[in-house]
Amino acid sequence: MRVEVDVSDLDELDYYIDQKCEELEEVLRKESKFVEHRVKRRHWGGEGEFDTFVIQDVEGVDLVELRNKNSK
Repeated sequence: MRVEVDVSDLDELDYYIDQKCEELEEVLRKESKFVEHRVKRRHWGGEGEFDTFVIQDVEGVDLVELRNKNSK
């Protein structure tokens, strides 16, 4: 089930999935060793301009955090 929320309704450090996460997951899944990995965003407050992408393993452990190229 898909639930739409506004980023301003999220608490700091909440995870969420947006279209960009889904696009990154598609790229990751082209490699067999990353098929079960997930991409989520971590909310850092504000309007989402500083939210980072987080790649998690199958157990939900954060492996890599990527900063959006537009954030400073």
